Amino acid sequence: MSVKETRARFLQGYSKPDVSTRELIFSAWFGVIGPVFCFLFDPIVFQRTSTIRPTSLGGVLAEYYLFAYLGAGIGILTLILQLSWGKWLRVGGGFVAGVLLSGALVALLIGLLILPYSVFGVLVFGIGLLGFIPFLTSLVFFRNGLRALRQAKNRIPKPSLILSITLGIIIAIVIPGIANWGSSRFVAQSIDVILYGDAQQADASIQRLKHAFWCNLSCFDGMVEYYRDSIFGNGSEKVQFAEAYMEITGDNIEDRKRELFGWY
Repeated sequence: MSVKETRARFLQGYSKPDVSTRELIFSAWFGVIGPVFCFLFDPIVFQRTSTIRPTSLGGVLAEYYLFAYLGAGIGILTLILQLSWGKWLRVGGGFVAGVLLSGALVALLIGLLILPYSVFGVLVFGIGLLGFIPFLTSLVFFRNGLRALRQAKNRIPKPSLILSITLGIIIAIVIPGIANWGSSRFVAQSIDVILYGDAQQADASIQRLKHAFWCNLSCFDGMVEYYRDSIFGNGSEKVQFAEAYMEITGDNIEDRKRELFGWY
């Protein structure tokens, strides 16, 4: 079969509103279960758990974890919507297409960014196979986004289609991006207050960070690095800083320092 014929069959399959059982199973495994599994058992991508410097391996994309988690959640829920009720959607089909096609691009970029680590992980540990799931997730999102787009084109006017696709892109990329930026700024400013504010201001910042439920442990690794590199005025200041970290995270800052930097 020629490349042209293969492409025609591929496009034709996703112009049909019904999803085959085989495709439904594939989409569920690699569009829903696979990504969730990767986040739960993430060894190095969005979590800094390596015993070497985080800038070299652990937490490759830790700064973008909220963007990835929130975007993945939106994408997975939208995929479930498409698989369940996609053939009945009208204007919503354009929105679904915008979300899924954006998600396909992001998943592909993540897969490419971590590809060297995935290959290394396969050769050394075997767990690197998880790093190839984003490519399959990208394929699932692309296929279903393409189906939603082709169906929406036949059901709604072009201006409505463009508007709904744009809204989907905003929901899938812009909102998670703003949330990630806002979280990083919030944490950085709060840590600055702990370091340079008075006791009352520092305590208020500790409480704010303590209740920042959207943050993972990597959020506060800047505190660990400051603790490692800074010269405190006296021993009590260092102890107070360690106690602040403990109150925020529930973890010992010395243990986290060794986890991230070894005995450096």
